[in-house]
Amino acid sequence: MTSSVSKDGVAFGTAINYKSEEEARKAAIDYCHKFKGAPKASAQCRVVGTFKDKCYAISMDPKAGTPGAGWSIAAIKSDAEDHAVTNCKATAGSDGRQFCVVQELKCDGGMS
Repeated sequence: MTSSVSKDGVAFGTAINYKSEEEARKAAIDYCHKFKGAPKASAQCRVVGTFKDKCYAISMDPKAGTPGAGWSIAAIKSDAEDHAVTNCKATAGSDGRQFCVVQELKCDGGMS
């Protein structure tokens, strides 16, 4: 099944501070499947990254029907944020790059 971000939207699920990787994976997939506003995308959820004691960020162009979306995992919050925005800009196209903003930024364990 081929998906188009600009047509089908983006769905994501995340999970941090679980006792096991298996529990975190299940929680993230469950969260993604329940993502509102992008039913076609949420039907295709899969794990794309795992981490422990690191930070993640998700960046998107918040306007509906735009392709900009990016994510990142890094040792510190600011790097995760910067890389997620850079990845979003790479997919947003020249007209949408300036609209990429961090939608979610969290750290696992004792990270901040």
